[in-house]
Order: sequence, then C-alpha cells, then structure tokens
Amino acid sequence: MRIIALDIGTKSCGVALSDPMNIIAQAKENINFNEKDWNSMFKNLDKYFKKYKINKIIIGYPTLPSGKKSKTTLMIEDLEIIIKKRYSLPIKRIEENFSTKKAHEILIYSGIKRKKRKNLKDKIAAQIILTNYLKTL
Repeated sequence: MRIIALDIGTKSCGVALSDPMNIIAQAKENINFNEKDWNSMFKNLDKYFKKYKINKIIIGYPTLPSGKKSKTTLMIEDLEIIIKKRYSLPIKRIEENFSTKKAHEILIYSGIKRKKRKNLKDKIAAQIILTNYLKTL
C-alpha cells in the first residue's frame, strides 16, 4: 500500500507518492488548473487512486508563522472534507510551511532554469512533505 501527498494551491497541486514499502517519496506531477477549478484537480488525481493501491493521504497544511490560520489554511480544511468523501481514506495533515520555499531552493541549487522551476516546485514540495511524514513511521 502506498501513501500519496498533496501540496494544494489555488492553481496547482503537487503530487508525491511513496513506494509500496513506504520508505521513499517520489515526486510525481504538478497538476495545473484554472484558479480553484477543483473538479479539474480531482479528475487528474483520480488516476493515481485508480492506478495505485493507496491507503493514506497526506495533505500539506499551511499556517501562519504565528500558528494562526490563513485563507489558504481554511481552503485546505474545506478541500480536506471533499477529499475524504471522494476517496474514503484516512487523511493526515502535515505542517508544510516553507516546503515550497525549500523546493525552490533545491531546484535553484540543482541548476534548473527559472521557467522549469515553476512547473516542478509543487511536486517537489509534495515530496518534501511526504518525506517528512515517512520519517515519522
């Protein structure tokens, strides 16, 4: 069984997937969609749930540095309800502050050009979120 991690934004969703033994996190895809077009996002996510035996969903959960909720935090909470109904799997929130920033830094350090970084950063952020979760198992 695998674990999927999602780094959800208003226009894209980074996807990472664990190996069957839940040891390694692999960045899979940046799903791009029109702002808050959740149906498009879910249509793309569905293929992972059909192709792989997934038993848990990890969602990046952003909060403000003060620990308070932002508009994005509230959006993620609303989407979490929809995701739980749609896939009927346990969901775990993982603090994701700075995961996108760290992904961006990794891509710069790797020499990836600016244009390509935009299309990679969310899936790398999802991989970071999943890696952090897998370390706790």
